[in-house]
Amino acid sequence: MFLVFFIPGFLSVKVYDWLMPGQPRKFTDAVLEVVGFSCLNYAALSWWLIRLMLTTQPKQLLDWTVDLQLFLIWFIVPGLWPFAYYRLSSTALYSRYFGSPIPTAWDKAFRRRKGGWVIVHLKDDRRIGGLYGRSSYASSYPQKESLYLQEEWKLDEQGRLDEPVQGTDGILVMSDQILTGEFFTAEPHQDTAVGNPQLEQITNTTTRMEIDDE
Repeated sequence: MFLVFFIPGFLSVKVYDWLMPGQPRKFTDAVLEVVGFSCLNYAALSWWLIRLMLTTQPKQLLDWTVDLQLFLIWFIVPGLWPFAYYRLSSTALYSRYFGSPIPTAWDKAFRRRKGGWVIVHLKDDRRIGGLYGRSSYASSYPQKESLYLQEEWKLDEQGRLDEPVQGTDGILVMSDQILTGEFFTAEPHQDTAVGNPQLEQITNTTTRMEIDDE
């Protein structure tokens, strides 16, 4: 019986934490949340469970169709709820009334960014440009902010992206060095993670991010 009320909620919590990382949960809080999510899962699927109980005879418990439905209820659907909530929380209507579940501006800037170019302004007045693509990485809360750009780019005299640094294999920037960051995107049909589209096709700053001193 314990597993019946543990497994669905455990899967929901794990998938949710994977989608939207946060502070580690205390054990007592985690157990209550797991049981609560399991109850919500059963409540949402009550119509399915009731129908299954009313139409299933004892001799059918080993039937593959019954086992498949129980597998979906216990293992698959609980893992889909966090994805549904994640998409819902991304809408403007949700954010207007409930706020954003994304904990920091850093996470907001990078979580849904599929690719583009970044210019990082450092606290020593230097600037670093680079390509943020599929091989790049930005840390997420609660980890300390850090950024890996898969290609470092040179900047021209006007501070604009010019060309990749010869032989570049990326560059790592830590948050204690960052003052602010600027983001640039290519035309939608361009793949910003493979190759380098002509810089004339880049739309100017779409987002500006600042890192406050702790």
